[in-house]
Amino acid sequence: QAVKEDLFKYYIPLLQQYKPMNICEIGTHDAKSAIQFIDALLLFSTKKQPLFYTGYDLFEDANDQLTSYEHNGKGPGDYKLAVKRLEKRKKKYKKLFDYKLIRGNTLKTLTECAYDFVYIDGGHSYDTVKADYKKVKDSKIIVFDDYQLPAVARAIDEIVDETKTTHEVIELTQDDRPKRKQVGIIRWTNTRHDQLVMIKS
Repeated sequence: QAVKEDLFKYYIPLLQQYKPMNICEIGTHDAKSAIQFIDALLLFSTKKQPLFYTGYDLFEDANDQLTSYEHNGKGPGDYKLAVKRLEKRKKKYKKLFDYKLIRGNTLKTLTECAYDFVYIDGGHSYDTVKADYKKVKDSKIIVFDDYQLPAVARAIDEIVDETKTTHEVIELTQDDRPKRKQVGIIRWTNTRHDQLVMIKS
């Protein structure tokens, strides 16, 4: 987990630049990632424009067969722990932050919506990644996790190919940033995680 958390520094400046207030995470697990997003964005939250987090996860409903099929190495999420962490922020920041957690398979529970920011780290099968993306494709910033997995890479590569006629796509190094409004793809690699960010202008 420490290795993954270190990668957050590469796109937290992106969050601080765009200041998304309506954010979504597909694959909340225990809300550890959620808290990092929330803490980075609460600096910009106001009573007129509060931060709202929507989280999707199977949580304890995940069975071994589905976990294996979706390549979810962390195992089932922890609903109570996620609530505990999110409630702590809600109580501390009162009218500046609220959240909603949705339990179940996103093939059934995820509704079509355009968010300011989406983090896709739920199921890692080809079909699930494509289905999750389709429901949130109009969002401003979309982050895909685990690009190193073949099924995830296949889905993302197809998504990039589908958008290349209407969007400028740029592959960047870890320390680069888009210098103008465009679709940008930021990719970085270590032994555990590849991540890819899409920014829609």
